[in-house]
Amino acid sequence: AIVGGGQTKNPSTEEFLKAFDSVNTDALIVLPNNKNIILAAQQAASLSSKRVQVVPSSWDSKMYAPGVPPDPEPVVKYR
Repeated sequence: AIVGGGQTKNPSTEEFLKAFDSVNTDALIVLPNNKNIILAAQQAASLSSKRVQVVPSSWDSKMYAPGVPPDPEPVVKYR
């Protein structure tokens, strides 16, 4: 699941918990890519009934998320 946010809209603990519940698994890895949301992610992890590991990161985790389809328009087009 991807929890939306940005520099001016940090997701809440409740939003993280809802995202955790929306995924059909017992264990999750959370890759918050903004230092402002790490604490909310960690708090949600401690409140969740699932096993959740928060790994602080500074890169765009959406690019590396399993299951995310690649961009249908390649940067380089072959003839």
